[in-house]
Amino acid sequence: MKRLYILLMAFGLSVPSAVYAQQQEVVREPQIEMNLARSLWWSSNNAAGMSVMPLSKYSTVGLGYEMISGDFKLTQDGEKENTVGFNTNGATSVGKTQLWGTFDYKNIVEKDASFITNLYDPHRDMPYYVADAVMSKFKKQSYDLGVKAAFPQLWGFVTPGMDLQYTTQTGAKQRDPRSVTYYLTVKAAPSLLFELSGRSSLGLTFNYEYLYERSTFNRSDTEVDYPVFIMRGLGNYTSGVVSGSVGVGTFFYKGNRIGGGLQYGYTNNDDFSALVDVKYSYKVEDAFQTPTKKQNMGSTKQNLWGVDVQLLNDGEVYMKKLAISFLDRKTEGIEYVQELDSSFDVAEWVTLAKYVRSKYSFRDLSLRYDMYAKKGSGYSWMAGVEMKHSKQSDKYLLPVSSLEADNFFWNLYAKKNFELCEKSSLLAGVNLGYNSNLEGEYIYTGAYETSETVTNMYRNDFMYLVSDYYRFGAEATYSTFVSDLTSLFIKAQFQYWAPKGSEFDNRSYTGLTVGITF
Repeated sequence: MKRLYILLMAFGLSVPSAVYAQQQEVVREPQIEMNLARSLWWSSNNAAGMSVMPLSKYSTVGLGYEMISGDFKLTQDGEKENTVGFNTNGATSVGKTQLWGTFDYKNIVEKDASFITNLYDPHRDMPYYVADAVMSKFKKQSYDLGVKAAFPQLWGFVTPGMDLQYTTQTGAKQRDPRSVTYYLTVKAAPSLLFELSGRSSLGLTFNYEYLYERSTFNRSDTEVDYPVFIMRGLGNYTSGVVSGSVGVGTFFYKGNRIGGGLQYGYTNNDDFSALVDVKYSYKVEDAFQTPTKKQNMGSTKQNLWGVDVQLLNDGEVYMKKLAISFLDRKTEGIEYVQELDSSFDVAEWVTLAKYVRSKYSFRDLSLRYDMYAKKGSGYSWMAGVEMKHSKQSDKYLLPVSSLEADNFFWNLYAKKNFELCEKSSLLAGVNLGYNSNLEGEYIYTGAYETSETVTNMYRNDFMYLVSDYYRFGAEATYSTFVSDLTSLFIKAQFQYWAPKGSEFDNRSYTGLTVGITF
């Protein structure tokens, strides 16, 4: 595994090296922002589209530190979180092949998280997991490698492309009952782009994702058996224990997602471009214990579809971009009725029946409008607004329980680029947002109404999901030339969440990054 990590880091660093050899001008944050915003196909997962809207060559490498604190959060998140991270990403071309790549590493320490014992990410639409009420520290590491490529055109009108992503993560709970979790995903999205005319293009994408997670449980005090909740959704659970040979066994998660997308792009070859992206995917994931005597803990089936529309007006003085996105995600939770056949020559769990016992729905409609006052290949200033309407509707069918949260969020933001001298500049930005809860409700009618999973976990999460709050922040990036083609930057960021009401205090984020662009 260590060799794999070294290879990933080496690959991530190879993109900036290639870019350095070809870059003709110094690149700073404003240039990178406009570069990515202008390439509409890059923001889709049809990598072949980068052939008609190629990214300008750029590269950035950064080392950062992040700190999050405050009680305005979901129960399973840490009240304090410290992250050391490294990121490199860049775009270049090799012959007629357009390339973009990224490598991201994070070392995370979460403190005072509860009701999550085994999943690396407790918010990934998997209701079947192990939880306990003990507040604990978690240590996590994450490695993420991504590559997009648009290959040379075939037969004068078809361009193939590929979007690959590899993610591996590990986590360890630091208080009894303890756990060690390993998580892996591999995503591949081959694509084709058909040039219909000099102005129109049609894109096709196929998506595949493989997911694997393994969680083992242990305890430092072997004299104590630790009770845990084997969660089933919305506060429902069965009891378990982390102990010796009769306790909770190793949890495994295996999933596959397949899907596809259809894109239509248009440009007038002057100042206007548009892209419409319609996508759909279907995912199945199984949770089970101990493959040698497999016990099914639950399964999920998920249907996801979405539409993204991007409109770009790239004039001589201003660049304006409108992005509209819609997402609809529906997940079914399937539970099993099993019995153990302990015959001498069998010794396995036999499934007698399986039922859909829970349904989870999430819809999101967002709009974002950005305006850039152009200056060279970057901008003098930019301003924008985003609005988002999201609705969560979760139901447990028997016993009947439900959680509803309907929210509208808006955010205003702006940045100004100050030229301090011939070699140095300061990019300063501010933002102000507000979340308004439109309606919400949590109803539990099961047998565990006084359980901590209901009174502490889900009721706290419900109060968070229906909270009205302000969010405001600021950022500043100082850049200076260190050579003809290289710029050193220091970036500081701050965000603050101020909920209304007395249920929560606040939450804040502070980040500092030092890096180079070239």
